[in-house]
Amino acid sequence: MAPANINPHQRIPVTVFGGYLGAGKTTLINRLLADDHGLRISVLVNDFGEINVDADLIANQNGQTLALTNGCVCCSIADDLGGALATISSRFPHPDHIIIEASGVADPCRVANYAYGKPRLGLDGVIILVDCETVAARTVDRFVGTTVRRQLSSADILVLTKTDLAGAANVDQTAKRLRLDYPDTPLISVADSAFRWDIILGANMSKKPPMSALNIYEHPFATISWQEKGTLNKDRFLNLLRLNQGSLLRGKGWVRFDDTSEVFTLVQMVGNRIELTDEEPKSVERQNGLTFIILPDAIGPQAFSDAVSKCR
Repeated sequence: MAPANINPHQRIPVTVFGGYLGAGKTTLINRLLADDHGLRISVLVNDFGEINVDADLIANQNGQTLALTNGCVCCSIADDLGGALATISSRFPHPDHIIIEASGVADPCRVANYAYGKPRLGLDGVIILVDCETVAARTVDRFVGTTVRRQLSSADILVLTKTDLAGAANVDQTAKRLRLDYPDTPLISVADSAFRWDIILGANMSKKPPMSALNIYEHPFATISWQEKGTLNKDRFLNLLRLNQGSLLRGKGWVRFDDTSEVFTLVQMVGNRIELTDEEPKSVERQNGLTFIILPDAIGPQAFSDAVSKCR
């Protein structure tokens, strides 16, 4: 939950990319930096050397900072994550989104806590990449098993990688095991070369071109938009979200609840984490409006929209 003195419109969303060594975090970041998404994204990494940035994209390099022509910035953590976050968040214009690449042996929860300690930042989500080729063996390994399991349990969303190398049977077996061990955490399976940014980074990606133009998804996702007047019962609404964890990937928007009808509440959901932030005073232009990204094979779009309406 955001501190009460922070305007949610001024918070810079922070997403942590985690996963054990070789899971594909750098591949994901390289794709993000290369895509024409129209966002000012700042990426905090441990080592510039692993980031494959085309020389033509580099506008300038100043010490531990690499500025790109598309508005993105790479900043080396250099053993001081707090200092790097403070530097990035104080720049003007500020970034639209901050990405932190956690070390392959790091605890993503500890990294994510830095987003709570800075007044201009807000944690958007913890995305854990899972290598289908190695995760089964590593979760039971006597030396690294505890680290890998801790990373998996910290995820708001789990992303299967190396799916094209592991084979269909291995991918299916890995997915079944993860759904059994982490039933409330959404699990998506994409090829290494394809990442769905609106799921990975949330509704903040709405500024980019239409999804179809990027040719980046293979999973049957669906988007639900809900807009109705009046108020909702907070307990019923939250129970609905929790009952559908695992099928609901993302949710964001404004709604009035009957116990605080004088204000609008910002709802932000990623995986199994839900945040509510009240707005004061109530904007005269604000209206109820929620957007969800779901797995339609597990939950019907119209049925879910109707269920939200019934949360009176």
